[in-house]
Amino acid sequence: MKKAKIKNRWAALTVVLALLGLTVRMDVAYGAIGIETDKKGSMEFEVSAETYTGPEGSEVDYETLNLGSLAIPVKLYRVASVNVSGKYTALPPYTSLTGLGSVDAGTNAGTWASFADAAHAIAEPLPDAEGNTPEGDKPYKELTLENAHGRAENLETGLYLVSAQEVVTAEYIYSFQPYLVSLPGNAYDASDPDSSDDWLYDVTVGLKPSRENRYGDLEIRKTLDTYNATLGGAAFIFEISAEKDGIVYNDVVSVVFDGAGTKSVKIEGRIPAGALVTVKEIYSGASYEAVAGTEKSETIIADQLVSVAFRNDYDERLNGGTSIVNHFEADKDDSQADQGTGSGQNTPGAESREIWNVVQQKDSTGQTGEE
Repeated sequence: MKKAKIKNRWAALTVVLALLGLTVRMDVAYGAIGIETDKKGSMEFEVSAETYTGPEGSEVDYETLNLGSLAIPVKLYRVASVNVSGKYTALPPYTSLTGLGSVDAGTNAGTWASFADAAHAIAEPLPDAEGNTPEGDKPYKELTLENAHGRAENLETGLYLVSAQEVVTAEYIYSFQPYLVSLPGNAYDASDPDSSDDWLYDVTVGLKPSRENRYGDLEIRKTLDTYNATLGGAAFIFEISAEKDGIVYNDVVSVVFDGAGTKSVKIEGRIPAGALVTVKEIYSGASYEAVAGTEKSETIIADQLVSVAFRNDYDERLNGGTSIVNHFEADKDDSQADQGTGSGQNTPGAESREIWNVVQQKDSTGQTGEE
């Protein structure tokens, strides 16, 4: 499956604390009393009605995401226990995270994010180079969010890894950054004299998703029923247009025949699933006429090949015609690395610069859509 790459758009703990309104406090001096380590608690999960990161880095609101319609599986892993003074002790299989024992109120968001990533790699390891997936941890609790809400109860105190699972729909992929949540939590704010310093054994956890488009493939099939060899090559040109979620796809492709038959052009992984794509035959050959229309529309389906078909036949005229396709290919140029442009814009820095070369082709039948 081809899909746009997801970048880490969260500073995990900063987001968590902002959404929870909680602070992780390691010194009981900040609290009225110590942690009741044998007391059970709960976590209320919700997908907050905010603005989220959408396709291609765009901003998408809650209603557009339609998150309430998703069933979102969530796995909780108990990474560490906590003592009465707020000190964590990593539990198996997370004992390699020895740094958890020394975190305190001054631990920054980047460090917490690193702990979350390391814990997630242990809990849900990725396949190795041979495609084998190492054994991970068994979830402490599993639940599914319905209508953007869910609740986990009867939880022991400690530090939990929250791993909301990827959700794939017909048109989108929803992803959630794993992060760590402390139970109990605390909403104490040193700048607010009225804020409570009580430990909270029932906390609210906000999930913040990222969404990306899924993509599908388009095939343009062209059939030429009869061919006049005395006129030379018969060229046919198609305009392709589609738009979805602010992503606009426009292209022009051609097919050249040197005899009767069928040829095709494929555009792979570049048009968003769910987009209505329109293909127009804007040039039907100098001496050939369209048999079954010059415009076709289809809806793109993720990871499937959608086809549109056109037919032409010789119309007895004696006009010849041909076409040339300019195909652009990128090469890396390392010679300009670390050399500024002097303008303050588009400075290559330490990265290579791409140089685009033009390759002329007879038509687009060799095109697959890959860059």
